[in-house]
Amino acid sequence: MAVALTALVGWSFVQRWSVLASSPFPLGVDGYFYPIQLRSLLETGHLQYPASPLAFYLLAPFAAVTDPITGAKLGAAVLGALIALPAYGVGLELGRRDRGAGLVAAALATSSAGSMHLTIEFVKNGIGLTVAMTALWLVLRAMRSPSRRTAGIAIAGIVLALLTHKMAAGLVLGIAIPAAIAEAFRRGKLRWRRIL
Repeated sequence: MAVALTALVGWSFVQRWSVLASSPFPLGVDGYFYPIQLRSLLETGHLQYPASPLAFYLLAPFAAVTDPITGAKLGAAVLGALIALPAYGVGLELGRRDRGAGLVAAALATSSAGSMHLTIEFVKNGIGLTVAMTALWLVLRAMRSPSRRTAGIAIAGIVLALLTHKMAAGLVLGIAIPAAIAEAFRRGKLRWRRIL
């Protein structure tokens, strides 16, 4: 399974990088916003403009090794391709620990036109999608094996999604809250009268 996931991440990275590297200029709707933010972060230690910071901190090592424009593109390709890993985890949890379901989820996430589009046009959203899938995986694991530790890790994942992008946090909460209510009802800890 590790070989298949590695191959998916590698294939996805090559696809994303081939599009991003086709121009020496920043691509996407926010184009130069990412290099400006990364340059400021590397030179001054803080962002030039207010924004959810985690995506820029995740991109900073790529920019430090290359330059702000190339680093933003390289980081977007790598972090976008890594969506295969949390998608596998989500598929595994929803598929009742079936590795095949996890692999199908990873393949769908890495080959999705939406994920590719976000990597190219909206870098922070693309990274946010990877972080959101990770948070969702952690929430599902906490529901399967409830404990203070798993709940704390899931909450930390949700906070990281919020620090990456509002869309990421909204996606996680929009899925996690109904899932938590359904799980509490299934376990008999919540009655419909209490919900009403």
